[in-house]
This record gives sequence, structure tokens and C-alpha cells, in this order.
Amino acid sequence: SALIPRLIKSNYEIFFSGLNDSILDVFKRTGLYGIVGEDHFIRNISKAVDLIQARAHEHLDQKECPLLTPVKLEEFQK
Repeated sequence: SALIPRLIKSNYEIFFSGLNDSILDVFKRTGLYGIVGEDHFIRNISKAVDLIQARAHEHLDQKECPLLTPVKLEEFQK
């Protein structure tokens, strides 16, 4: 599809996780695997979230991402 190359050309990073082998084969046969980049296909979803979060914050002074900081339910009930 033309969507993925257009997004990459517009400086968006695209990551895929949890894909089975037959879907990966389609990406490889169509050439999209090379366009997206091997390092943007992550088998483990938890590792994918960690990688994407780290990439999104690599140029920020923020020490912790508030989206990854656990919050107690009581704090919402105040």
C-alpha cells in the first residue's frame, strides 16, 4: 500500500508487533518489510511498547513518562 511509504516520507515511525509468520511473509514479499525496517518489527508486544516509549522520549528532559507511571485508584477518587 502507498500509505506506509507516505507516512515514512513524512517522518513518522511505524512499528508492528504480534504479527504471525504469514503476515511477516506478506510484508517481505511486497517489499514493505525493507521500507519499514527490520528493527520496526518486534515480536514481543511489551518490548515494542518499551521501545516506542523510549524513542518518543529520547530528546526530552522528562525522566519518567507519566503514561507508564502506576497510579493508585485512590488518587482518582479524591
